Amino acid sequence: WFSGRTAAYLAMGKPAVVQDTGWSQHYPTGEGLFGFTTAEEAVAGLHTIEASYRRHAEAARAVAEREFDAARVRPRLLADCGLT
Repeated sequence: WFSGRTAAYLAMGKPAVVQDTGWSQHYPTGEGLFGFTTAEEAVAGLHTIEASYRRHAEAARAVAEREFDAARVRPRLLADCGLT
C-alpha cells in the first residue's frame, strides 16, 4: 500500500519495501523502491537493500525527486480539482 508516508521515506533517502497494490504500474521499482505481493518477495527486497544500502538510499531519494516533485505533481493536482 503506497502512501504519503512512503513518499516521505523516499524523500528522506530511506529505501522502501511496500505491498504492491498496483502502484508499481505507475512508479519505478527495483532501485530504492520495491514492491511485493508475497512474504518471500518482501524478504528478497529487504536483502537486496541490505546488500547495497547506500546505493538504494540514493536511489530512493532520486525516485522521490523525480516522481513527487511539486513542479511535476501540482499541475495534475490542480487540473483534477478543476482549478486550471
